[in-house]
Amino acid sequence: LPLLFMGEEYGETAPFLYFTSHTDPALAQAVRDGRRREFARFAWRGAIPDPQDPQTFLRSVLHHELRLKDPHRALLRWYHDLIALRKSAPALRRCNKQHLQTMALSEHRVLLVRRWQPQEEDLVLIACFSQTPVSLALPLPPGRWRRVLDADAVQYGGGGCARWPLTLNGGAPIPLVLGEFAFALYRRDLNDHPLMNFDEQNR
Repeated sequence: LPLLFMGEEYGETAPFLYFTSHTDPALAQAVRDGRRREFARFAWRGAIPDPQDPQTFLRSVLHHELRLKDPHRALLRWYHDLIALRKSAPALRRCNKQHLQTMALSEHRVLLVRRWQPQEEDLVLIACFSQTPVSLALPLPPGRWRRVLDADAVQYGGGGCARWPLTLNGGAPIPLVLGEFAFALYRRDLNDHPLMNFDEQNR
């Protein structure tokens, strides 16, 4: 399930601090002392927010208006489209381990994740975790793979460099140059070719 913390979907800037409103002075002090002991183990620098101080609560209030302007609006659109895709795509909507395959191209810091539904669709996520662009030969099973999602698209706050081709033709290693921290999702119609996994493709 998608798990988003308060305001994470639009990049909330307010911290979420621990705050209380205990009416018992002894309990309030016990909470303060407990927090100090807890934070001492984290090598915390600076003053520890007082849970009973109203300012601790006020600092944690969400700024919902942020979602109306970029870059927060772009991030909200990204989460919106990801969740909508998860609900609409059969391969993502009905997940099970029998229809899941992963491949780590460790030397390039690239991860491939495939999910599919028999007789319906085949999806592959290509994620690059390199801090610099990388050149590689991407192994994809046969078929015509069409780009569904590109994290670098302008509507998501990216540069819109179109580094990801609109289509990829699998069946043989595909030479690509992936940008730093690149992310894209491709879909293949199962009518194009029968299912074949990464291992079979590399034989």
